[in-house]
Amino acid sequence: MPNNSVLIGVPLLLGGLVSAGWWIWRQRRANVALATPPRASAPELPDREFEAVVVQAFQRQGYQLIDGGKGIRSLTLRRDRETYLVQCRHRHLAKVGVDAVQALHREMTACGANGGFMLTEGRFSREATALAASCNVRLLEGSALHGLLGDTRREQEDER
Repeated sequence: MPNNSVLIGVPLLLGGLVSAGWWIWRQRRANVALATPPRASAPELPDREFEAVVVQAFQRQGYQLIDGGKGIRSLTLRRDRETYLVQCRHRHLAKVGVDAVQALHREMTACGANGGFMLTEGRFSREATALAASCNVRLLEGSALHGLLGDTRREQEDER
C-alpha cells in the first residue's frame, strides 16, 4: 500500500506544475501583447487616403494645408499665421526614435516653421519624447492618433 505522503504529494506536485505552466503561458502572452502595437484603421489605408484623413482632421482644428506635395511623409499646415510641419510614420510598427524627431526639427528650422507634429501607429522612445518637448514638436501615437483621426474617418465612411 502506498505511503500517505505519496498519495498527497503527487497530486500537489502535478497541480503546482500545471499552475506554473499556466502562469508562464499568461506572462508570455501578456509580453507579446505589450510588444505588439495596437492595430487599428490607419495601417489599412493606402497612403493617399491616410493623408486625406490626416489633412481633414487638422482642418477640423483650424489648420489649412499649404503643401502636401511631398507625399504622406511631410505636410505643411498653417494656422493663425504660424506654419507647422506634419510627418506621418503610420506604418512603423516599432518605436520611433530620437533621430526622426531630430530630422523633423531640422526641417522645421530650415523652413522657419513654428512647430511640428509627428504621427505614428506605434510608439515613441523616451529620448524622442524628451526632445520633442524641448523643440515644439507634438507627438501623436497609437490611441492619440486614432482619437485625432477617428471622427474624420467615420465621416468619410458615412459619405460612402
